[in-house]
Amino acid sequence: MGWYILRSRKTYPCYVSAIQKKNFSILLEHVSVCETEGHLNEFLAKVNQEHNIQLQFLNEDSDLIWNHTGDLSL
Repeated sequence: MGWYILRSRKTYPCYVSAIQKKNFSILLEHVSVCETEGHLNEFLAKVNQEHNIQLQFLNEDSDLIWNHTGDLSL
């Protein structure tokens, strides 16, 4: 259970979504297209404020790997 931020790729513009995982379901709570890092930070602040949570982005050295084209792969 918990909250997750998914980003479609490392470069801009990118698609970003906030997902809440529950026991037997996954809820897509928020979606946006971000054209700059500022837009991305605004999205995160809005999600945190609306749900009274403290989500943060992981750095690029997390378990998600970006390939040479900037696309996400697992």
